[in-house]
Amino acid sequence: MIWDDPAPPLPTAPDGFFCRSLDVDAQRRDQAATFIAPAFVHGRPARRLWPVFQHAPHVPHLSLAPALRPEVAAAIARDLAQAAFAPHHHAAYRIDVCRRPAPGSVLGRFFTWLASAGAVTWIQALFGAPPSLRGLVPRQVQISRMVTGQGFAPHVDTLDDGVTVVFQFTRGYAAAHGGALAFVPAGTVPVIAVPPVFNTAFVFRPAGVRHTVTDVAADAPGPRYTITAFFLRPDPSNLDDK
Repeated sequence: MIWDDPAPPLPTAPDGFFCRSLDVDAQRRDQAATFIAPAFVHGRPARRLWPVFQHAPHVPHLSLAPALRPEVAAAIARDLAQAAFAPHHHAAYRIDVCRRPAPGSVLGRFFTWLASAGAVTWIQALFGAPPSLRGLVPRQVQISRMVTGQGFAPHVDTLDDGVTVVFQFTRGYAAAHGGALAFVPAGTVPVIAVPPVFNTAFVFRPAGVRHTVTDVAADAPGPRYTITAFFLRPDPSNLDDK
């Protein structure tokens, strides 16, 4: 299912905005199908999908749910709970990162796929390969964890065009628990706030977009886990190393 506003509860029935079937070779299609929910690999055509993304208010965006196959999301969540995290090397970034997931784990295989040409093919096919998304490359994949008191100050990731996908692996959070991805074009008042809902993905165009992550509260039921993939133009300038 796809919906344009991340704030309401998850829809319980398909709304008809399914992605275009992947028009690529079988190997890359099968790679995507290993991880991604079937509706977003073999769905019926959705001619409105790209316009919905492009014309979303404030920031071009779209939310996908469920983003991954349920068994894959559950396995990645288990791997994240066992993964080795360390504080980010930039002290201002109050997050922990896992730089080398176990290669044989589902987390490790998903990480490797997101950094591959196959993942680029999937994100392009999701939108029907519009001209403005051609020529993207996987620039960075970040596995992150936030615990009590951690958050992210307002910042801009990149000035380069492309697409960012934030996969969520956080369970049981309410609004008061924090961990929301909030878009703040000016000041601190968010125009979009994306709650950390398990097995969802938030897709947006990151160029020049100012955003933050609200602090994780002391009574949060556990860490906030995300995997963020940047698919950008080949020019390596301007990406903030997160």
